[in-house]
Amino acid sequence: MKPIKSYEELANIISSGDLAKYYSLGGTAVYAEAARAGIKVPAPVTTPLVATVTATATATEGSAPEYSHSNVQVAGVDEANIVKTDGKYIYLVGRPSLIKTQLNGKETYVRRTPVYIVLAYPPSNMKLVSKVEVLGSVKGIFINNDKLVVINSSSKYYEVVKYTATSPTPWTATVTVTTTTTTKVSAPPIFVVKPVQNTTILVYDASKHEEPVLKYKDSVSGWVLAARMIGDKVYVVTVIRNNFIAYPYSLRVKIGNSSILVPAVNGKVMPPDKIIYVSLKDVMLYNNGYVVVAGLSLSDGAFDAKAYIMPYPNRMYVSKESIYLLSSAWSYYEVMLDVIKNAVFPNLPHDVLVRVNATLFNTSLPVYVRLTKAGNILDKYMRGAPKEDLIKIFTSVYEYLEKNITGKPLTVTHIFRLKLEGLTAAMVAHAKVSGRVLDQFAMDERDGYFRIATTATAIKKFRIAGYSQIMVPTLTPVYDTVNNVYVLNASNLRIVGKLEGLEPGEMVYAARYVGRYLYLVTFRRVDPLFAIDLSNPKNPKVIGFVKMPGYSEYLHPYKNRYLIGVGMDTDESGRVKGLKIALYDVSNPKNIAEVSSIKIEGGWSTSQVLWDHKAFLINPSKGYLCIPVRIYGAGKVGAYLYIVRIGEDGKLSVAGKVQHPNVVRSLYIGNYLYAISQTLVQSVDLNTMKVVSSVTLG
Repeated sequence: MKPIKSYEELANIISSGDLAKYYSLGGTAVYAEAARAGIKVPAPVTTPLVATVTATATATEGSAPEYSHSNVQVAGVDEANIVKTDGKYIYLVGRPSLIKTQLNGKETYVRRTPVYIVLAYPPSNMKLVSKVEVLGSVKGIFINNDKLVVINSSSKYYEVVKYTATSPTPWTATVTVTTTTTTKVSAPPIFVVKPVQNTTILVYDASKHEEPVLKYKDSVSGWVLAARMIGDKVYVVTVIRNNFIAYPYSLRVKIGNSSILVPAVNGKVMPPDKIIYVSLKDVMLYNNGYVVVAGLSLSDGAFDAKAYIMPYPNRMYVSKESIYLLSSAWSYYEVMLDVIKNAVFPNLPHDVLVRVNATLFNTSLPVYVRLTKAGNILDKYMRGAPKEDLIKIFTSVYEYLEKNITGKPLTVTHIFRLKLEGLTAAMVAHAKVSGRVLDQFAMDERDGYFRIATTATAIKKFRIAGYSQIMVPTLTPVYDTVNNVYVLNASNLRIVGKLEGLEPGEMVYAARYVGRYLYLVTFRRVDPLFAIDLSNPKNPKVIGFVKMPGYSEYLHPYKNRYLIGVGMDTDESGRVKGLKIALYDVSNPKNIAEVSSIKIEGGWSTSQVLWDHKAFLINPSKGYLCIPVRIYGAGKVGAYLYIVRIGEDGKLSVAGKVQHPNVVRSLYIGNYLYAISQTLVQSVDLNTMKVVSSVTLG
């Protein structure tokens, strides 16, 4: 890692080597000035509302009822969700809409999203009391006592960039501002208007639910990767994708005759000492971007942010002390370097070898650039080389691939550990493991160790697929997959134990860590559920498994004895038939048994739980779970909230289902269940399984 001391140093890093070659704009940047383009849009507003409610049940206010919280992975680390409750009110992200506005004199559209506050308990009094409208797309909300936190990503800020054409001849460019509007501009000079991605954290004082008041407002560049709340601190991680030059996401800083993009904090350029460069020579150029880690204190409004130039992360795991960012990529370049060095070099003329060697191992350039330049040299040589020399090179490459590359993983995941420090996080460790990570549940931190499960793609064999223009046989790889488990020291991310090569040909479909055990689902035609003992970090091992038709995509522990699996039912050939909920007895991990299962009837079915764990609701004290279900059958689509009873004997049964168009979430307050979409809230009496009241939104 390298702290940035000046914007000039940042410019050298961003534009070093052949970076501009791969992100050309078709013109030379003379200067660029950051400016808001005069968008006339309403500020966030709070609207008191009164809604008509149909109620058929009564309830009296007494002691505070038991209520549900968002289904999160780590206790004490809350996750942003589109629905929250405090046991009396429901806070809900509504359906966004587009509003017309003016951009540089042209009509365009800006997204606006409502956040509703619904008095939910008791159901007899259920009503919509207010809404907050914000510009952009709300990615999630938090509730902390009387504070409502809204995480919002938008493109409402615009940047005006001035370019000089490469040719002195005037020309016309068409710049798309929205999907329906284009603006023609002439050059030279050319003024280009493009949206700047921005994330805003809005904190409202909701102690008066009818009139929430904006208390804090802070913003950073980028789109939200994820957000967490630990105690009274909210952490938001945003990503500005790799295109430092091609797409303006942030404010620009003028450096000499050009300019660079720099993350913005509250509309101002981030100071260079807040930017850290993570130098990894084996990461492809276009995988890098800005990652901004921002934190807000809900107690006093303090705000801070730090940015890293690093590989773009696609997964994140957060414990109470650390943020783990994971970036997965294909490692073709490592294989290509290996093959050229060991199979091609020995068969090249000396002059060609010298030129390729000097290019390929010029460590001042990124690997991708080196391989591209070396490939151009080799291509030029091979087009004029004798056929017998080409056959010799091909034979050497083919034999080397078969002997040394077959079975070698082509996917790799970089792991970055950031230690939480106040309102930001400092990067303290990095590691690389084979394979890709399915989701956040494939990761876990416990007792000083970071555990991770991956699926790696490897080359199973090579086959000759045809011949190139210079009559050299073309090799096509045949791929296979293997599954791995790694245990790393959390402080320095050094691998201390691993289990590799699990279930070749299958992929990880679900994972869940429960204490010292990892339960792992892989799938090809049947669903193997593995129990992996991690009590000895240096020697993870499979101690039990069960194979059943179908597969689970979400696993949830229940009462220290069971594991609930939500996934798909399949036939013996692996053909998907529909949704399945299964209960496994894992009291003895060496002898896992499926106790009971439910298959959703009526047509092909699916559930949001399969890709969003926050759609899963469980009430352990009353023994039921809820999932939204969508059924496709007989030319119709049905949407329901399924209520599944979990018997003391471990038997699953459908206790009821609530018809609700577009249902995406559920929660409970006392003895009432609430089925929720972005436009409708229904309360259900758990004794009768009947809808007793509803509120229409929007």
